[in-house]
Order: sequence, then structure tokens, then C-alpha cells
Amino acid sequence: MQRLVSAAIAIAIVGVFVSQSSAQPDATPSILLPRTPATVTAEIDWRSVTVDLRSGRLTGYALPPDAVKNMRDGVAPTPALPVLLPADTSLLRDISLLYFPNSYAASGRVEGVAVAVNGTRVLQTIAPGDPLERAIESEKWETLSDGTPYHVTVGEGGVDLTFNRFGAAYLISVECRTLDDVRCNKPYFAVSLVQKMVIVNPGATAP
Repeated sequence: MQRLVSAAIAIAIVGVFVSQSSAQPDATPSILLPRTPATVTAEIDWRSVTVDLRSGRLTGYALPPDAVKNMRDGVAPTPALPVLLPADTSLLRDISLLYFPNSYAASGRVEGVAVAVNGTRVLQTIAPGDPLERAIESEKWETLSDGTPYHVTVGEGGVDLTFNRFGAAYLISVECRTLDDVRCNKPYFAVSLVQKMVIVNPGATAP
């Protein structure tokens, strides 16, 4: 059975393998290095989106038209996936978005912290036995309050958090101006942003 992963997770794990192979000069690259994954456009579970809207687990939010920055003649591409954003009023007030047919990118600030959100339904397939599959399985995954698994990486001055929902893959990145800001050298702030999400697709309201 093939595994589907987001490009962000796959790239991060590939970096791990490359660094390991560099540290072990006697290792065989053909064994350590992952194969090049194929991509697949995932089907979105819009029924679950409707269920979550009805239950209140997800809330619809109407952004101002000028939040989308790649509009031409008043029209922007319509993303074929749920456009999820943290339900933070300061972030939503000044959010900037770029819409694409199978993905979106958003950026803004929360209390002086830069926040970027990326979503895509173009995923990578990992064949059984690929070293990349073993690396992903060895990574530590936590669970959000709603049961959604997530993976978090703390780097120098920033945190990346990835999760899958409704068949799409999402990446939340936070970056601080100073390295000693605990919001960017510990995962708690990024996790708090994704505990409550809104969907901003046009017309996304509870039926």
C-alpha cells in the first residue's frame, strides 16, 4: 500500500537522509537515499467538511475580497481544497492570500510573529520499503484536541507544523524576530494556532 505525504514533510525527511549519508562516507547512497516520489492529486472529503461545519468543529469565515492578492479583473483561481486558516482575529484581519487551483498560500502576523499557512492537495506517494517511509514512521506525531495527528519541527527561530485534514496537507510556519522568543523555539504557539481553524472558501458556511 502506498503512503501519501505532503511535499513539506517529504522534503524535510530527505534532508535528514542526505545529512546522514554525508556523515557516513562508507554508506551506500542507493540504500540511504529515498527514491523520487510520484505525485498524486488527492480527492477532497467535502462531506466531512460539511459535517464539521454543522457540528461547529469548523467555522466559516468571510474574508474581504482584497485579502486575495493574485486576482485579475476581480477574479482569482478557486482552490479545489478547504482553505483553512487559524481562527485568530488579528491574523484574519490583515491576512494576505494567493489562490491556485490545487493549493493556497497565506501570510500574516500574530502579536508580532510572522505566520505562514500553506495547503495543497498535490501529495507524494511513497512506495513500500522506501527509506523515506521508514523515516516518516520514526518521526514523533502528536494529536490536536480534535484528534488530528500533527508533526512539529522546531528550528532556529521558527517552528513548522504539518497535518492532514479532509484529504489535503497543511503546513503552518511561525517565525520570530529574535532567537530567544519562546513562541518560536517551542511548539506550543504553533499548536495553539491550529487548535481552532476557520474555512474561508467562498460560500463555506454551515448548511
